Amino acid sequence: MRHLAAPHLSYQGATILVVLLKTLFAPLSFVVFAMSLLLSGCASMPIPLSEDRVNAELFASTDDLVDRVSQLKVGMTKEACFTILNISGNTANIERLNAPEIRNILYGNELRVSSYEDTERFKLDLEKHSGYKVPFAFNKKGGALSLPMHVLFLYKGYDMTTVLLFADGKLVDARLTGVTKIDRQEKRFIFSIISMPKL
Repeated sequence: MRHLAAPHLSYQGATILVVLLKTLFAPLSFVVFAMSLLLSGCASMPIPLSEDRVNAELFASTDDLVDRVSQLKVGMTKEACFTILNISGNTANIERLNAPEIRNILYGNELRVSSYEDTERFKLDLEKHSGYKVPFAFNKKGGALSLPMHVLFLYKGYDMTTVLLFADGKLVDARLTGVTKIDRQEKRFIFSIISMPKL
């Protein structure tokens, strides 16, 4: 029985494609990755492509964050909550909650306003509330050659956000959203990655 040889690019062909990729994709990491794929004749070990961290200095791990949030109790002052979470008003990447976000936490989709008086009470209630979002994320992307002529992208990390809601300076709600573990793969045909420029 005859066995088909694995797809192979000549050195010249690989060089041309790498130049094309370098033109279309500015990040050097992708060019290095593409070159390693094109010049290899079999499946490759994963190669790091990108790594992003948000507020990595605040918590030792996702378990540390979960433990700290569990210590927050309704009625605590904003200062006490910030101390537990190791944050301050100057901590980077902290966002203030907007009015729709506060309304969704307080009422969900059940809010019904049927009169002018209800509207005024609703506005006053919203005005005494304030809130914050504290992201904590680590996203790592890698890639490996997966024959025939495919690239396997690997995504690992976590993406969590602590949401705090205060009324008159006292905590009324604290919750964690997002995922504690990201571990997924995406397989794509190698030439689908190339987006040809428009003429």
